[in-house]
Amino acid sequence: MPQRKFPPLLLFLGLLLLLGLALYSPVLLGGKALYFRDIYHNYYTQLQFMKSALWQGELPFWNPQLFAGTPQMAVLEPPLFYPPGWIFFTALPFQLVLVFNLLFHLLLAGLGIYLLGRHFGWSFSTRLLAALFFCFSGMMASLHSFHPLQNTVAWLPLVWWAFQACLQAKAKDITPFLMLSLFYGLQILSGHLEIVYFESALLLVYGLWLLRRAASDAKVADPQAPGTLLQSCLALAKCLAALGLGVGLSALQLLPALAFLPHTVRSEGLGEMSMIWSYHPFLSLLLFLPDYLNQTVKGLSLHQFWGDAVYAKMPFFISGYLGLFPLLLLITGLSLLKMLQQRAHLLFFSLLALFLLLLAWGKHFPLYSLLLALPGMGFFRYPSKLLVFVSFGLSLAAAFVFQALKDQPPLARRMAAIAGFSALLLACGFLSLPALTSQLSSPQISQTGQILALLRNQGLFAAVLALAIGLVYYLQGHQGKRLETNGHNLDPLLQGLLLGGIALDLLFTGLAAMPLAPSPAVFEAPSKPAQYLLEKDLQSNSQARMLVSAAPQVLVPPTFAPQWENWPELRFNAFHHASLQNNFNLAWGFRNAYGEWAALGQKGLVMNSLYLNALDLDKPEFKQVYESLLGVRYVLSLTPDAKTTAYYSRSGHYLKRQEYPEMQLVLWENKAALPRARFHYQSMAIKDPQVIPALLAEPMSKSGIDFRNRVLLNDDQALKQAKAQVPAFEAREKHWQGPQFKLDKNNHLELALETNTSGYLVLADQHLPGWRAWDNGQETPILTAHYFMRAIRVGPGKHQITMKYEPPGFVAGMWVSLLSGLFWLGLLALGGGSQRRSATHVL
Repeated sequence: MPQRKFPPLLLFLGLLLLLGLALYSPVLLGGKALYFRDIYHNYYTQLQFMKSALWQGELPFWNPQLFAGTPQMAVLEPPLFYPPGWIFFTALPFQLVLVFNLLFHLLLAGLGIYLLGRHFGWSFSTRLLAALFFCFSGMMASLHSFHPLQNTVAWLPLVWWAFQACLQAKAKDITPFLMLSLFYGLQILSGHLEIVYFESALLLVYGLWLLRRAASDAKVADPQAPGTLLQSCLALAKCLAALGLGVGLSALQLLPALAFLPHTVRSEGLGEMSMIWSYHPFLSLLLFLPDYLNQTVKGLSLHQFWGDAVYAKMPFFISGYLGLFPLLLLITGLSLLKMLQQRAHLLFFSLLALFLLLLAWGKHFPLYSLLLALPGMGFFRYPSKLLVFVSFGLSLAAAFVFQALKDQPPLARRMAAIAGFSALLLACGFLSLPALTSQLSSPQISQTGQILALLRNQGLFAAVLALAIGLVYYLQGHQGKRLETNGHNLDPLLQGLLLGGIALDLLFTGLAAMPLAPSPAVFEAPSKPAQYLLEKDLQSNSQARMLVSAAPQVLVPPTFAPQWENWPELRFNAFHHASLQNNFNLAWGFRNAYGEWAALGQKGLVMNSLYLNALDLDKPEFKQVYESLLGVRYVLSLTPDAKTTAYYSRSGHYLKRQEYPEMQLVLWENKAALPRARFHYQSMAIKDPQVIPALLAEPMSKSGIDFRNRVLLNDDQALKQAKAQVPAFEAREKHWQGPQFKLDKNNHLELALETNTSGYLVLADQHLPGWRAWDNGQETPILTAHYFMRAIRVGPGKHQITMKYEPPGFVAGMWVSLLSGLFWLGLLALGGGSQRRSATHVL
């Protein structure tokens, strides 16, 4: 009876899963917690808010607890309508769900590499090698702290495979078309449009290149054959139609995000912000130097010395390690280029990786600034992100060479010679670094010596690895024969040793790229400030807010390495009040993924920037005015920000309520804070809204405006309409009752107000498109107050004010997604039996 073979795809994914479990074993088995960077202060808090809203039967369109209100769904990260991301909304613990999400997308990326490899005719071991390079590179390990970005990157191989299959499919084979549209739509929903943007451009280039090669091959085979330009154009048009269908499938999430974009700081391009986290050319060394000793995170990274002046302490990618083996394979492949059957693909993916590496240099590469003029480029930032495409291109290029060496064993001797020579150069070069250190006379000689010692240690590891690679390949390709002992073929054993060594190399560097907190309790245990505010019942008070009065850079110590152990505690405790358990209606918070404080809105950003720099601009009154207008009752300042702490101490408007020296925090109460919702009968219409921030920043004695009793309104069409709808009526003795919150939900507010004079109900929340208001059942325009807040004009009498929010573009996006989904299902049904057989063959 023939022995049934284990399905190779399951074996492939099983091996990747085992390695992935080992990578995240400190969390799954060791009781540690992933927390670094955006995990805690961005994704955790927002996911907890979204989860709470969904469990209460409400879609989290608007988040009132951050940035004085923000369109939660429109910021894309974390995504709301991404099906694999719904696991975050279950009752499972956050750390467990985060690891499940990372493992799922690791396997998804592996599946894409497997299918790409099968399309290229690679063996099982070559596919596994490429998957190790891509799925376990230092960049993918580093992206645990930006898991929506990792989610989007994980779809890259599958989308690439489906695009190529769709381009080369027969006219009646609709399976690749459907898969490409589905994968592309899911990738957009996963939340990181920058990756999708660059991927789409690269796919177009790749498609044109493939069609050009196909046309050339056809002409060589039959010079008399008719031109294939029309067929090529139709094939490319089919792929573009599939991508368009994918956009339609994702419109439910995409259209609200695009509708919000004009109101963010990205609406006019980011300028210099587009260059932040440019990858310094010298740092390209880190792509091939392992970091087993975890020195990068502890502050001895090259980023501190040659990196971005602003972000040198905390590189975008903690590790950029790809491994030494891909580099050796590329050197070998280029030296044997004329002898390789798939040299065209090798050159394409090598050049793709090189070009994207140059773009990742950002401000250090002149062409990048020119590319910012392309449509859409100005909206994106952090050129270092492009290293994920470098990883993808190098992984595929190295796999092409590896497969050629397997198919032509004599070529492996060349690989062995190059590996040995490279190891010798590495060893000599890095052993000589201490001598170079002694010759340096720089004031930073101590730090420079540490960096060079790090290079030496990491380089020696690389040298040993190169020698091991050379030995294995020498044995494998010796005299072009397969080695046999007692009739047993040793080739699989040698390949297994090679793949195992590469896997361990990537595993150890991946573990070093994941900072860990000692326990998940840091996400759950309330901080001391949170306990105090709970005692004051601030959590249930709709009329009061709290605020963190510090620039974000204050939270990162000036010297990264010595205070590394204390830094997580500082970040955790300072921002724990923003978690689900203790959310006190934040007026300000950390950046969201789609713009520098993007969810704050462009106008809010202007006010917030002025607020953060008020003391440096010698406008201290603006801090108190801004906090009072926002309804900020409690302010949390950090003692490292000495200037801000001194201002609160001297000002007569604040009382020091609590001090926490071990956390470097001080809690102040703002005695002059206004309610979040209030009534004003005095107003001032401003024709040019851009002057309002300057007016607010002037002392009251100079401007003559008492902002506590007067509201500044934009003199626009909405104000004219409101005045026509509610005529002015000024009572001699003015009195009013309220406003009081009757309902305070995320997307729905109800307030009661009674007054004997006309005036304005002012709500200290962001005014953005999507909000509508009704006064006693009659729709009324929402006015812009104090540059970015909301106001409603009311007349004398009792008022029941209702405000509801629906993201602009949501209804249109819902219909587009629904119709696109029905069209996709219709195509699936039309495929019939041939469709099912084709799908079975694909997987």
